[in-house]
Amino acid sequence: MARAGTTDPQSLSGTWAPPVTSQPSPDRAQSAWLRQTVIFEATTESVLTEAFHDAEVQQPMFTYSGTGPYRVIGPSGAIDGALDPKLENTRSAMTIFVDAPEIRASIGMAACPLSIGAAVDMPDCVSGPPFSVTRWADLFVAMVDQDG
Repeated sequence: MARAGTTDPQSLSGTWAPPVTSQPSPDRAQSAWLRQTVIFEATTESVLTEAFHDAEVQQPMFTYSGTGPYRVIGPSGAIDGALDPKLENTRSAMTIFVDAPEIRASIGMAACPLSIGAAVDMPDCVSGPPFSVTRWADLFVAMVDQDG
């Protein structure tokens, strides 16, 4: 296990699953609960974001999954001892579990051909954040501390 301040690219390998977090809906009328999992292997990463209606994560809204290569850019400018890896998702898919066109429109997905319960490859139908996912790149700050 890496010690604080000594995070290196090899320390990223594994499954990272922080606790479920609450996020407001785009119109701030209600909250959604997100569970995000990132898996780093030697040269590839997988991201799974699951959104739920309830804090007990029993009523799913949607899932987003993406995979692709990553590379470590260098040390984080924000956190001492952390790394900035750049992730590029070359494959992304979305599965919805409720039909909520107003929410899809509010996050730039109104043009996506989604249907309930079916994983749909995300083509160039996304018009804005947070799911600009064809060739999507995101930046994560990763740090492995003494407790993992």
